[in-house]
Amino acid sequence: DRTRHLAAAATAVHTAACDILGREFGDMHGPLGLAPTSSPEAARLCAALVERAHAIERDAFRTLGHAAARAHSATRILGTARAALKLKRARVAALVPDLEAALEGCVDGTMGLAHQAAHADTLQSKIADAERAAGGAEIAVVMEETRAAQEEAEASRLLCLAADNLGVMAKDDLAEMRSYITPPRLVRTVVEAVCVALGGPTDWEQAKTFLLTGDEASLRARLLSFDIRRLGVAPGVLGERLKRFTSAKSFTPNAVAQVSRAARSLCEWILDIVKYLAQQEVAVLAAHRASMARKNAERREAEVALCQRAYEGLEGSVKSLRGAYEASLSIRAGLEVALAETRAEVD
Repeated sequence: DRTRHLAAAATAVHTAACDILGREFGDMHGPLGLAPTSSPEAARLCAALVERAHAIERDAFRTLGHAAARAHSATRILGTARAALKLKRARVAALVPDLEAALEGCVDGTMGLAHQAAHADTLQSKIADAERAAGGAEIAVVMEETRAAQEEAEASRLLCLAADNLGVMAKDDLAEMRSYITPPRLVRTVVEAVCVALGGPTDWEQAKTFLLTGDEASLRARLLSFDIRRLGVAPGVLGERLKRFTSAKSFTPNAVAQVSRAARSLCEWILDIVKYLAQQEVAVLAAHRASMARKNAERREAEVALCQRAYEGLEGSVKSLRGAYEASLSIRAGLEVALAETRAEVD
């Protein structure tokens, strides 16, 4: 604008000088050229006007140069600003994926926490179920062990009853039994049954040697020391072996007493032992059930411990995941602030 004003002023001065010279001397020769004049005053005025026009033109050219320099500087500044704006926009564009990734991490963290919380609830339910099952299993153990102890006590009572019912065997009665070469059928059956119960032979001659050698005190002691565990056979198996003898209708104390008084005592002992073996089989089964109940209780306790360890591990995982989630929230907040600041600078 200043250059245009100076150019207009120079033109106006030039026109004024031309008008003066035209009135005094006629047309000018050239834009600012002067013809010889006879008026010194007019010549001085014209020269001053011309000098003023040249000064204005020089001032205009200087102003134009300054304007051009400022325009060049402005162009350079504008280029720098555009480059900075481009960098800011690139920074914004780079921040957007990071912010999206942080947002996605927050979403994943939220979903992960929800999943782990649901898993924790499931584990707590499993722990509660396992603890209830373990409590029930422990109660079952107590019941089965109590039942097994009762059955064992009943078996011991029957064994003691067999000892108490063992009658007095006279020396002459045993001698009579040893003297048989071909014993009566009931006597032979009773002796064979006693030999089977004590783990001895069933042949008559060998049975006499195994069972009837010695006095009545030694025989009584052998019968009183009966122990199924020393025979290495299950109570039910031995009971089935003895039932082959005791199942006969004639295998009764009264029927045997008619043949031999000593055999009567042995017959009563065998019948009591059969009852004891049956009860001992029940006691063994009860002990087995108690053992299985104990194993089941231990398995339940192991399940509870396993669930508790899994829950403790899950608590650590949730803690770690919560830390990652909070870190993601912090990163997200920082990115949002940086993005807002960058957008404000761009704007």
